[in-house]
Amino acid sequence: MPSLLTTRHGVRSTAAALLCACGALLSACGEQHAGRRAVERARVDLEVLSAGGQAANPFPAKRRDDLAKLAASLEPHSADSNQAVAQSVAVLLSRARAELAAISLAGADAHERQLDSVLGRAQDLLDTWQRQHALADASVVDPAEPMALLRQRLGELAEELDSATQAERAASAEAEALAEQAASLLARAKSLAEQATAQRARIETVSATEGLEIATAAAALDRQAAALDVSATEMLAKAEAQRGLVARASRDAEGTRRRAASVETSVTQLASRVQAGAAAAQASRALAERAGAELAERLAEAAALLSGPHKEATDDAARLARQAQTDLRGAGTPSGSDRATIALARGTAQQSLGEALLNRARSLQRLQRALGAAAQAQPPLPGSEQHAAQLTAIKQESAAALAEAKQAFQDAREDYQSVSGQPRAAQQAERLDRVLAGLSGGSVSGATGPDGGATDGEPGGAAGGEPALAQVRDQIASALALIVDGKLSPLAELISERDDTSRRLRAILFKFEDSGTKLDSALRAKLGTSFEALLREQAQANADQLSGLGAAAGGVPFSVDAPPTASEARQEILKQLAQQGALAPDGSVVFDDGTVALTFRQTDGVWRFDLPEVPAEFAPVVAQVLTTLEQAGQFMDALTEDINSGLLRSKDEFVAAVIQRGRPLALGLLPALGPLMGAGLGGDGTFEVVPADGSDDMPFPPGLGLPPRLELPEDPPGGAEPGPEKSF
Repeated sequence: MPSLLTTRHGVRSTAAALLCACGALLSACGEQHAGRRAVERARVDLEVLSAGGQAANPFPAKRRDDLAKLAASLEPHSADSNQAVAQSVAVLLSRARAELAAISLAGADAHERQLDSVLGRAQDLLDTWQRQHALADASVVDPAEPMALLRQRLGELAEELDSATQAERAASAEAEALAEQAASLLARAKSLAEQATAQRARIETVSATEGLEIATAAAALDRQAAALDVSATEMLAKAEAQRGLVARASRDAEGTRRRAASVETSVTQLASRVQAGAAAAQASRALAERAGAELAERLAEAAALLSGPHKEATDDAARLARQAQTDLRGAGTPSGSDRATIALARGTAQQSLGEALLNRARSLQRLQRALGAAAQAQPPLPGSEQHAAQLTAIKQESAAALAEAKQAFQDAREDYQSVSGQPRAAQQAERLDRVLAGLSGGSVSGATGPDGGATDGEPGGAAGGEPALAQVRDQIASALALIVDGKLSPLAELISERDDTSRRLRAILFKFEDSGTKLDSALRAKLGTSFEALLREQAQANADQLSGLGAAAGGVPFSVDAPPTASEARQEILKQLAQQGALAPDGSVVFDDGTVALTFRQTDGVWRFDLPEVPAEFAPVVAQVLTTLEQAGQFMDALTEDINSGLLRSKDEFVAAVIQRGRPLALGLLPALGPLMGAGLGGDGTFEVVPADGSDDMPFPPGLGLPPRLELPEDPPGGAEPGPEKSF
């Protein structure tokens, strides 16, 4: 936090007022008074050292030495018998010590920025700890139930195979027996037929009476042979039927063997999946353990920074501010116009003390939040009990520092309010009113510094001098930054539930985050990848393709940079928001970029904005967009189910499914977005990009060689077959 004593023209005017007042205090002294000469020299030197603040004096060590020498030259005259000299010395000493305190506080600011970096890394590590453990839990496959079902099925199939095999053997044996019986009957029939033929051959050699008897006997033999032939034919038919049963039983047995082999494959795949899941879980837990170990180091580093260099700097600044107050008290009781001079100096010293204590409290509360998050992490971090113990001590210290800072600011405000006729004193009193209002909740996150700067150490935290602006910027930056990690719920929380559209959009964002988390967990557990990794692969593939186009046109290659962390994104967004936002008379905060204005109002301690009114002509467009977004959430849920069920078994299958199934969503969304984007869906099935101003200018840089029309190819006959030219 930049100190009031070292920033902008207001500080210089305050210093000038004090230094000029010293001249007025000395008006009653004799020309040759030694104390007066020392004061005059010190006043001139201090004016030179204070001119422009630290920005004009970039060497703090030399400046500190010069200020210390100046203070040392004044101290012998602090008890001067001439009260005017003593009071002038006290004012100049207080001013010099306030400047020294500002130098120490600048060092504390540097340590605070270092603390921001350390705690930002700690937050990223804590996110890694929780995310990797969640991925590990999602990767672990409990094989007990599915393995039991597979084993049970194998037992059932073994019984079916045994039954089919026995049926095959029985039918085969029956067919063979019938065939043997038929062969026996045919042999007997043949023998009888041969006997009948032999009998008939004798008829010509015997008498008519004997011939009749022989013919009768031969006919009887023929009838017996024919009967045996019929029986044999019936048995052969039965044998053929049994052979059909044998073939059927054989097919049943073979089918059972194939099903059993498939189940065995499933058992092997399940075992492999369990092994792969265990390996993935082990890898995730290893990453988590490394993050946890480094997190402990970063928290220890932050604690050491606060207990060491930062504490030394803030303690030194507070000591100097208190010493300045002591100097002023030792100057005796001022009278007349001197009271205003002493009050102004005393207010400056009290404010310097408040800034030092507030800096300390702010940094302690940052570590307090980090330790609180670490103590509540799930699963518990190693040393979480130690974090809880540290948390108790830091809470007490930060509360004490904050209470002292508030008291110092209150005292400074009273001193400023006691000074009449000086606009700068009145301005400082008003600013301290806002500081104290921001500190009323026991936290420094919403407070602004007495100079209107942020007290939370973030870039542009309160550029407008209002706590509300700092809070709104912080909420916006935090919500947008977490989108990097796939978290949309903080963004949804910023939307007020003013109407059905607002409530519907909030529900969609909450559902999107839930669906996206489940899809990412399924991808990691089943396919060994993540949605982010797939997006980056496809983005790099597209970049490579564009690199070829760019190279052909004399351009430079494209590349895909690593995405920023949530902490980095938050810092960047805060920088962009630093000069945005205004406080409205009704207490709301308005962000207006010239295109759309968002009005934030505080409800239950949270700043939320109302969705802008939708013009009637765009109401169907908004409704279509919301419907398509809801369908996109269902689309992700369906992909998750297909991954978990084994229908999508590889990254390529997943990407193909996204392209094929996502195309109807895109086609449903493009006509709705057309009026908003200055584009429309052509009658020939192409999506034509048209500049919003109706000009013929190309919407893309010509160096890329991109066409003015983005073709959406038609599906080939028989359904969409996503090819490599389609982008994911």
